[in-house]
Amino acid sequence: MPNINDLKRQHNEIIGVSDYILNKIKEPNLEENSRDIAKNINVIAGKMKIHSINEDKYLYPEMLNSSNIELKKLAEKYYESMIKITDEFVAYKTKYNTFIKINANTSEFKKDTKKIFDILKDRINKENTELYPLMDKVN
Repeated sequence: MPNINDLKRQHNEIIGVSDYILNKIKEPNLEENSRDIAKNINVIAGKMKIHSINEDKYLYPEMLNSSNIELKKLAEKYYESMIKITDEFVAYKTKYNTFIKINANTSEFKKDTKKIFDILKDRINKENTELYPLMDKVN
């Protein structure tokens, strides 16, 4: 059984870094902060990669092999939707993983950052309130 508390801890770390970046882009001196922001985009990418590996290796296989039909269907839905979210985040990271790329178009960077982190936060919230509780209930 996957350690749900570890997965939730990883969620909190991802949210913490995303909130840090979102706060930094609100400051008037974005160009001065762009090195730090780019570093933290790469930090969050690493945290997400580790989290995805843990879910793919421990959480989803157990859920997809469950005899509980509700859990199995929910796992399929979440697994499929995470592929799209991951692709969107990888594209975002590739587009903005250096300060030069961020500074090239700060207004687009701000818009894209808000959008991707809203998507991530929504997903994390759904996992914490829907997916993980059902997993705990079934086990």
